Amino acid sequence: MDDQPNLQSFVNEISSFSDEGPAPKTVAPLATNVQAIGEVMEIAGSGSRIRMDNAVLAALLNHSDPSIAMSGQVGSQVKMAVGNSWLIANVRTMKGEGGEVVAAIDFLGEGVRDARGGMSNFRRGVTRYPIPGDKVLPVSTDDLRAVFAADDNPHIEIGTVYPTEEIRGALYVDPMLSKHFAVLGSTGTGKSTSVSLILHRISELSPRAIS
Repeated sequence: MDDQPNLQSFVNEISSFSDEGPAPKTVAPLATNVQAIGEVMEIAGSGSRIRMDNAVLAALLNHSDPSIAMSGQVGSQVKMAVGNSWLIANVRTMKGEGGEVVAAIDFLGEGVRDARGGMSNFRRGVTRYPIPGDKVLPVSTDDLRAVFAADDNPHIEIGTVYPTEEIRGALYVDPMLSKHFAVLGSTGTGKSTSVSLILHRISELSPRAIS
């Protein structure tokens, strides 16, 4: 496999990311003109489901925030208010049911909800679940920044979080090297080159990590 065509662009990304500091952890509140897109239907250990309004989803397609515009689609995120927290979930599957959209979701984690509706201090895992009937809202770019922004722990920034253009995607050195992981991609996408550059960057951050 020839990964050489992808080498220069990846090197440029690594170089440009490494000069920047971590993104802020506290975010601005969600715009007040964004309404709920649905409600919780079912909470279960094997998987949870939400019901969404197809007309509302269609109306958001042209929203200026790309994360809100993608709301409800497979691979996007939604959020629910539980106490003083925002609970974030990924949309896994969708189907039409009685003129509505029913989606299976997987919970990702939770963050602190402030008085203005913003989110901070996101962490993986769930301590409190919503109940059927709770409102489901779209996740904004600011919400995604709180979820994915790199902190001060040793990390490598390798790209941006889709569908945003400015939230950096990071690999954390210690968690990554403490467990098995895989780099997947189609032929010619640069897997070998990417792994080599990642290991090179890790050796710069922590020489003992790959000794």
